[in-house]
Amino acid sequence: MWQFHHLYLVPPIDVWFGWQKLEDFLHALPEWDGFSEDDNLAERLSAEIGRVMSVAHDTWGDDAMEIVEGPFVAGFPQSNMVYGDGDLLLAWKQKNNGMTFIASPQVLAHLHDCCLDGYERI
Repeated sequence: MWQFHHLYLVPPIDVWFGWQKLEDFLHALPEWDGFSEDDNLAERLSAEIGRVMSVAHDTWGDDAMEIVEGPFVAGFPQSNMVYGDGDLLLAWKQKNNGMTFIASPQVLAHLHDCCLDGYERI
């Protein structure tokens, strides 16, 4: 659950309606019906986000880690969803020139096909 396999670098995003700050999402996790402290969801998600950010740093350099907005998460439905299940998108905006990183569990065709700034299979 909550693994990111695709990382995109796209032009700046300035509208974050519908996205939730990561810290707010992690704080709200215990209220989720599917939450179990035994699952260590917050720790596993934090570790996965650390992995994604490390890939961004290794691929695009120090600018990837100078965050001006985010990280944010948004729900992402799966094609084989079970009740209560779902994936997440992850995004953050870098300070240098506002370029935005988006991590996804699946290919985002509209970004994959037109993204001139970068794509990484992770």
